[in-house]
Amino acid sequence: DRRDEFLRDRLLFTIGDNTQDVDIEAFIFDGIFLQDTILAPELGQTVVLDEANKYVIDGFLVVPENVTLVIPAGTQLYFTPRKDANFNLISSILVNGTLRVDGELGNEVVFQQPRFGDRYEETSDQWRGIAFFSTSRGNILRHALIKKALIGVYQEFNNPAPFAKVFLDRREIRNMSAYGILSSSFLPVLPQFPQIRAENTLIHNCGEATFQATGGGYYEFDHCTFANYSINFIRNQPQ
Repeated sequence: DRRDEFLRDRLLFTIGDNTQDVDIEAFIFDGIFLQDTILAPELGQTVVLDEANKYVIDGFLVVPENVTLVIPAGTQLYFTPRKDANFNLISSILVNGTLRVDGELGNEVVFQQPRFGDRYEETSDQWRGIAFFSTSRGNILRHALIKKALIGVYQEFNNPAPFAKVFLDRREIRNMSAYGILSSSFLPVLPQFPQIRAENTLIHNCGEATFQATGGGYYEFDHCTFANYSINFIRNQPQ
């Protein structure tokens, strides 16, 4: 279970002869806290997370160019709803190198936020998402669930490698306040290989669009479903 313990406490207030109390209830779990973290080259070219631990990401987790982050099957990642001075969500994974998610059927890797109450169980717009920038290449995400963010997967510009820049294999992206997948290209010519390739992937319930390619690009989708059924938002544009 993602919740290791349920904690109850109370705050007491004494005003004159009157004492009042406020009950506090919270789910707690043991995890590794990463705040505004850049995976430094001295850690080695490949950094592997420990699936036995839960990870709480507060702010940015940056994968630099020429560094690979491997997330094993069963790993749970929680992103805080932290915002900057302009109230923009910032907790996210920013990939300039390579991200490899090695989930398995029945033992998926989950990306979500750490609020456990019923009110937040499937509430979108709780963290920013996963972004792949121009130097990123060879990203593979298998058997993963991304939910309750602003943008599930964002990629920009060209594909510098002779294979798909981002390969989504048997994964689910759901309950995004903006986009399930957002791509920004604006290239003078189409790349020779796809910027995003997805197989057996479900993208659903996104406030703006399940998929949007700004500036064109090259994409491949096999046996994928794009659907919006949520009644929690109103959308005025095609999905």
